[in-house]
Amino acid sequence: MDPQQPVAPLPPNMPASGQPHLPHNPGSPDDPYRFIMEPPKITKPKVPGIGSNPFLMKIVFFLGGAVVVMIVVAVVINIFFGSKTNIQDIADITATEQELIRVSNKGGDATDQSVKNAAVTTQATIITEQQEWLTFLSKHGHKADPKKLALKKNAATDTRLTQAQATSTFDLTFTQIMRTQLQAHSIELKNAYTNATNKDEKTLLEKDFKAVNLLLEQWPDNTAATPVNP
Repeated sequence: MDPQQPVAPLPPNMPASGQPHLPHNPGSPDDPYRFIMEPPKITKPKVPGIGSNPFLMKIVFFLGGAVVVMIVVAVVINIFFGSKTNIQDIADITATEQELIRVSNKGGDATDQSVKNAAVTTQATIITEQQEWLTFLSKHGHKADPKKLALKKNAATDTRLTQAQATSTFDLTFTQIMRTQLQAHSIELKNAYTNATNKDEKTLLEKDFKAVNLLLEQWPDNTAATPVNP
């Protein structure tokens, strides 16, 4: 080759000898200078969630099960203990009322009209209260048993009244017996009210307590009888 011969210029897209051809399309995926033109993308670190952590999943499962158990236990306690009805207390009350009804029926032998009136009022009031309690017991699956209602029948009371008639002291003796029984019944109602947790039971007990103390006021004050507040 003649060194004096001029060298033909390279075509515009022809690379220099020994260098690979690198196309340059700015912005294209093949652009080797793309990393200069575009800022690097920052990938945010992922925060591990509960679903991706087996240990946390176990804790959540355990706590969820514990909550369910607590709810079930609370419901069971409320059913069996939260509104407990003392059936035996009520059964005893109905037996006491049965004896009050029986004895007050003897008021017809009194000579004093006020004693007779007190006996009639007492009998009517106690009969009403006993019927309410028998209905209450029936709703709670407890049927009235005539033999159990008569458990508090006191033959000594009849003996005293018979002797009082013979000695012309019936009115005084009868009044003392009725006031004593009503006073004992008032205390019985008070104690049952204290032990009761059932709302309906407490309402009836409070009502009967007030009624019994009103009855005591109607009987001639031949003996001391102090009302008992619930």
